[in-house]
This record gives sequence, structure tokens and C-alpha cells, in this order.
Amino acid sequence: MRAPWALASVVYLLLALALTWPLALSLGSALPGYPNVDALDTVGLRGLFLRLIADPAALPMTDGVYFPVGYPALWLMPNVVDHLLGAPFAALLPFPLSDNLFWLVVLTGNGLAGHRLGQQLGGDHRAGFVVGVAWAVAEPTLREVNLHHAPQSIAWFAPLYLGAMWRVFTAGRLQDGAWAGLWIALAGLTYWYNAIFLAIGTAAFAAWGLSTNPAARRPFLLAVLVACLVALPGMAPWLTHLDALPLADPSVSPAPLNMREALEPVPEALRFVVEHSGDPADLLRAAPLDRSNRISWPLLALALWGLWRGETPRGARLGLLLCALTGAVMSLGPYLKWGEDPVALGDTLIALPFRAFGQAHPFFARLTWPERWGLLIPLGLAALAARSPRPLICAGVIAAEAFLLSGNAPLQTISLRGLEQWRALEDAPGAVLELPLARGGLQAPLVGLHARYHRQAIVNPTLLPPGTQAPAEWKRMIDEEPLLAYLREFEDGAYPADPGPEAVRRLRSLGVAAIAVDAMPGSMLTEGRLNRYMMGVGKHLGMPEDHGAVLIWWISPPEARPEPLGLEAGRRWRAEQARWQTDHPAPELDTLIEPTWDARRHQPF
Repeated sequence: MRAPWALASVVYLLLALALTWPLALSLGSALPGYPNVDALDTVGLRGLFLRLIADPAALPMTDGVYFPVGYPALWLMPNVVDHLLGAPFAALLPFPLSDNLFWLVVLTGNGLAGHRLGQQLGGDHRAGFVVGVAWAVAEPTLREVNLHHAPQSIAWFAPLYLGAMWRVFTAGRLQDGAWAGLWIALAGLTYWYNAIFLAIGTAAFAAWGLSTNPAARRPFLLAVLVACLVALPGMAPWLTHLDALPLADPSVSPAPLNMREALEPVPEALRFVVEHSGDPADLLRAAPLDRSNRISWPLLALALWGLWRGETPRGARLGLLLCALTGAVMSLGPYLKWGEDPVALGDTLIALPFRAFGQAHPFFARLTWPERWGLLIPLGLAALAARSPRPLICAGVIAAEAFLLSGNAPLQTISLRGLEQWRALEDAPGAVLELPLARGGLQAPLVGLHARYHRQAIVNPTLLPPGTQAPAEWKRMIDEEPLLAYLREFEDGAYPADPGPEAVRRLRSLGVAAIAVDAMPGSMLTEGRLNRYMMGVGKHLGMPEDHGAVLIWWISPPEARPEPLGLEAGRRWRAEQARWQTDHPAPELDTLIEPTWDARRHQPF
């Protein structure tokens, strides 16, 4: 029994390495996916989560951001299973190696979970490879990995739940009901809406099982009970503070990325949702990458063969087909579209089931990414394909087709070349203030990326969800602290007077150990503006240490710290980094969420 599972683990690990290639060659200097604000958010929150669990008495607060005032960062993480899984990697290993191993475990686990479903439905490990490979390369999952959406990328529990429900309806054992309840609860704890997707998507499958096997009713009720007992304690802290969650307020909706005349008939709160909705032909398209629910052609053919010739009961097959169809219809969003624009009959938009779903409850209205319903499509199709003939060949064809036709296979790779120099702050005896302090919009989360290298608390703000504000006390501190006021005036173009040693002492007394300037080429500052920082601020604080990617003024220096490059060597390093960026331009990607490449040098982030 162990040998087949060991072989399967190796196969899915190799598939994960292929899906992320060439990441395996740069596990310490790159990340999977393409650079976008959500990727930065995931990376930064992983570091904040370590600080949260290190001081549970302070929950939901942490001083890891907006130092020393802090922020209730736990409310920015309504899904914490991915952070719990990633925490051991982040605590024990340097970044980004820690995160890369986490992602390889996620992708390998997706394949193994699908394999388990296929083994149960098809009867052996060969059938397991058909479903496992199909699930590992499923477009909805790879799309989320490419966006660095960790909760939505952990797709382990959906096939495990479906497999347990199959056993409930065929064997009628209580233990299978307990497993089914556990898996759907974990699916919901990983990403709340996944439990809703599974419950609705498998409703017809459940109706078949309950109607054909009366013995399944008790284990089914046990599944419901276990799901509630497991999920509610984990969700209770968020559900009881739902009004405090930044993303739970239905009155605050994201703006569309490309507002245009065709979206004007759409209610304002749904314009972003419509933009993220597909049209029927999207199910056959590979782009845009971040909205794609492309159906695998060989998987579709095998599913239709299974629907026609399958050995499983007809009602079960129809239930699995309806699961896939539910995902397909709901991924179309609230209104029918053709191309990128909604379709209207006269002045009336054609409403789809997703619209009624959003109107049923404000919590459902907060699902602004209808494409995530697409998870049900490969789940239903792969289950139908479990008894395919020549399963190993079929599995290979499914994998090959994904690499040939999917825009998300292999995944993109984010280069972090040069950022390891931020580790110079790793032994700082206090918090870090990063300049430029006035980082607006999508530049703000870069501070969290840098913090993953140096592991210190940061004085800076982070990019908050719509409708939320920085702490008022932190704003007052920024206005009232003399050295911070001096730096703000300097960044506004002035040459303010020397703030004096007392201003430095005051900042040190707050627990700030260093002022660091982001000097990476392609970031916010040109070499000329860096020189202005060195000469202007340096006139009062002394010349900074030049580490190439970062300039450091120490307020409380550690006893031992890395040797800086020096000013001339630092300039040469930045010139070489800029040349490397020019020689390695960013790829052109067809996405809704634009990659955060710098327009001047196409530098990642």
C-alpha cells in the first residue's frame, strides 16, 4: 500500500516542479506566479502572521506594521489555514526558499488529493493518476497559484470531500460521514466560499445518494454535524466581528479595472464582478490568465465518455455532470456577457443565477470573483473520467495538453534578484523605517516584501482594503515626531533644517533601530534621487551604509552587522542590476490585473 503512494508522491512532486519550472533553479531568489498587488499582499501577510502567533495575547493586534502603534492585522486574514501551513516554513527557513517549498507542497498535495478521489471512484491507482493529474493541472487552481492566492490554491479538500461522500452513498458508514464533514469544514476554513461551492455543486449528487440508499442518511447527517463542529469554532472569531472585517462590508466594492460605457447599465457594486465574469466562450479560452476557467479538451472528452459508458450509477454520473455545469454557469457572473461587455435585451441586462446568489445574503454579495466557482468544473469532469480506458496514457495526455494550451502552465516566475541585501537589517535591535515614506498605491506593499528578508517590524503603512484607514494614533505620530516630519518635508522637495540629535533620540526611544532607503533599480528612486537622499539626509544623519539594494542609517546599530559595499561599489552594483533588468525584460501577459512591472525597466514589482 505504501509503495504506490510513495510513487504517486514522487510523480506529483515532479509535476509540481514542471508546473513551476524554472523555479527549481532559483528557489532562493524567485517566487512562482506573476508580480501583482495580491502576490505582495500574500508575501507580506505571511510575515505578519508569524508575529501574530508569536504574541497570541495581543490578538488581533500586531506591531509588525504601523509600528509602534500596531494594527489588527488578523482581520486582514479571514482565511488562516494557508498561513498556518506556511508558518513552519517561514519560521525555520529563509525567504523566499520558505515560500517556494510551501508552494511545492501545495501543488503536490493537489495532485495527491485528486489521486485519492480517482483511486476511490476508479478502483485502483492507475485511475488515481487520471483524476490526480487532471486536478493538479486544473486551470482554476493554476490561475490562483499564478496570482499567489494561497487560500484558493490549496485545493486538497474538494476531491477528498467528494470521495468521502461517494463512500457515504455507496457504503453508508458513519466513519465516512465524519470524514466528509471534516473535509468540507477544512475547505471552508481554507477559503470560506469553497464550502459553499461544494455544498451547492454536489447537491444533485447528494440527492441521488440519499434517494437510492436510505442507509446513507445517518452518515450524511453526521457529515453536516461534524462540518459545523469543526468549522464554526474556527470561523467564530471572524463571524462575531464580521462588521470589523475590511472585506466584509458590502457597501464597499472594488472599482472596475477598466470602466467603460458598456458597464454603465451595471449596478455600481457589480461592475468589478462583471469585469471578472467570463462569457460562455471563456470556458474554451486560455486568456486572460487571471480569469481563465479553460476546460481541458482531453478531460472533457474522457468525462463525456464516462457519462456515456461509465460503470457508476446513472444518477451519480448526472450529479457529477451537474456539479461541473454549476461551476460553469456560476463563473459567468451576474449578467450574461459576450466578449467583455454585458448583453442586454433592449435596456435590460440578462441576469444569471449568480445574481440571485449575491442577493440572497450580504455575505454572498462579497464574493466579487465569480470565476472561482470554476473550481467545480474540473472536479465534476475529473470524477466522471475516473474510469477512463488506458488511464496512464490518458493522464499523460491531460498533462501534455495543459502545458501546450494553458496560459498558466507552466506558471510565471517572479525574480527577486538582489533583494537578499535587505538581510543586512536582520539583526537590527528594533523596527525599520523605510524610505520613501510616501509610497502610494501599489508601491506600499513592497515594504512588506522587504520585511520578509529582514524580519523586523516596520513603521510604514501597508496597502489596506477599500474603506479602511490607517490608525489615527499612528497618523498623529507621523505628524508630530520631529525626525519623521523632517523626512516628509525632504521627500516633498524641501531642504528642511537639521532636526537635531534630540529628534534622533526620540525616534530611538520609540523602538526604531534603522532608517532604510529602497535603492533597487526600477523601484521608486533613480540614482539621482538616491544621491539627493545621501547628500541631503546624510548632511544631518551622516552618510548611510550602501548595501546596493538598500541604504541604511543606523539609529541603534546592532553589535555585529554585514559589511556594506561602500558608495562606489554600491553604485556599480546598481548599474549592473539595471543592465540585468534591461537584458531580462518582463514578458507580455494577457491579464485583467496588470503585472506590477516597472514601466521604465520592466523590473518585477
